[in-house]
Amino acid sequence: MAAFGLGWRALVVAVVAGARAAVAEPQSEECSDAPVLLQTTRTSPKEDSVLPAEEDPVVAAVTALNPEMWFAMPKEARHKQCIEQQYDLASMPRASVIVPYLHEDLGLMKKFVGSLIGNTPESLLEDILFVDDANEYGQSHAKELRSLHPKVKVHHNAERVGLTHSKVIGTEQTSAPVIVFLEPHCLANRQWLQPLLTQLFASRK
Repeated sequence: MAAFGLGWRALVVAVVAGARAAVAEPQSEECSDAPVLLQTTRTSPKEDSVLPAEEDPVVAAVTALNPEMWFAMPKEARHKQCIEQQYDLASMPRASVIVPYLHEDLGLMKKFVGSLIGNTPESLLEDILFVDDANEYGQSHAKELRSLHPKVKVHHNAERVGLTHSKVIGTEQTSAPVIVFLEPHCLANRQWLQPLLTQLFASRK
């Protein structure tokens, strides 16, 4: 952590604005750490999977932990040089993923958790904190979400406060040096976090 010169808590905001926009191929022939490898789960698994789910080793490992976390591994979106890129995980700080939600589909949320658990190094993932913005009975999914994995936590807002305030509340529930805000209806692709951390702290030098 000292290698990154942390004297503050970094915020990484990942915005998914379209079904395919966030997994666009890098434009450069050289490896770029800039693309955020996320995609929404509203596209067809047949289009977005490289291998059938039962053949993908990451998906198999995740479902072995809990079959409820099954997800279709997204297509490879990295440049060849990015695929071969090695990261010094020991020098990177842990991140907390904060996910405010209101009226979200539980099935998509389970896939979202599975993709995070499968595609994030365990040493870098502090927790996945869902912030329930006062969902009505039957739409909170708190019990189901907590049962998915020990790293999953759920905070319930007593009254609805909106997206921005829910994010602020989420930051108060974690002490991780890096905070990532995500939406619960996207999938994290391979090595989605390491390039973000690399770019984030390179800007601090």
